[in-house]
Amino acid sequence: SFSFVYPEKIQEGLKKSLAPFGPIIDVGITTEPTLRIFIGSGYAVIGKNKDNTQFQDLARIISW
Repeated sequence: SFSFVYPEKIQEGLKKSLAPFGPIIDVGITTEPTLRIFIGSGYAVIGKNKDNTQFQDLARIISW
């Protein structure tokens, strides 16, 4: 069985998971319009300053 997770919780988790890679400028997910169920895709905009070595290098696959 599937447990429902609110889109806001998913977005919060993405922000937390992506924070080590730089400041999160924007994050969004795709939801089914009527039920607002997450359907597995989204985006993140991460700020990156090439002179700042404080953050980890971004990889294509991120474990969260």
